[in-house]
Amino acid sequence: MNKGLVLMLFVLASCAENIRSAEIKVSGNCEMCKETIEEALQTPAIQYSSWNPETGILEVRFDASKTNLKEIREKVAAAGYDTDSVKANDQAYSKLHECCRYRESAE
Repeated sequence: MNKGLVLMLFVLASCAENIRSAEIKVSGNCEMCKETIEEALQTPAIQYSSWNPETGILEVRFDASKTNLKEIREKVAAAGYDTDSVKANDQAYSKLHECCRYRESAE
């Protein structure tokens, strides 16, 4: 077998071993929230992200050698959205569009 092909297969297998999937609870209201949350996670370390406005569940697939769940939650919080363990600061939250301000709608 070609040495280059063996090396490529080894690299692909190594990368696949680092891929993790997770579900994270994220507060939000609408399709605009969905867009903002998913855009915040557009990095090379995150292969896939999809937030469901009806359930509040964010599905992510990421390279664990490049990021982790804490960093993912921090990215979402920096975009203004509370996660199950990291709360967005008031400054980030106040930048959200009025329809996206989920704290007011919960009161």
